Amino acid sequence: MTLSFDDLGENVTKSKYKTIIIANTATMIFNLVVLIVFGVIVRMLHGQFTRTFNDMDVAIPRLTAWVMWLPQSWFYTPVIVGLAIFLIVKEKFIKSDLAKLVINKLFLVGLILCVIGYIVAMMMPLYSIPQTL
Repeated sequence: MTLSFDDLGENVTKSKYKTIIIANTATMIFNLVVLIVFGVIVRMLHGQFTRTFNDMDVAIPRLTAWVMWLPQSWFYTPVIVGLAIFLIVKEKFIKSDLAKLVINKLFLVGLILCVIGYIVAMMMPLYSIPQTL
């Protein structure tokens, strides 16, 4: 049972309520797509990055080594699947549409930070090569 229009008070119009529901649904779908695509791309690029770093003979920082270890670990796929299940299941258990929207937006910010962190971690070894400076 979701929050009804009557429960929101007199400050919220029906169009604002519909906008909240549409934004919530769109953000959840976008989060699922980004999560799945990011998970698949990280898994696919792992071998390529390993070969490239070995060919270039560069020093691998600890952050990069940890990020390269993640796709090989046994909990990588269950964590991705668990996050996707969380995104879907929370729609059933959280009653407030506005709270769901806020959680979806926070999840999106977290995904964006993960993507930026992955890119930074993978670019770090390239800055130890004298030719790139």
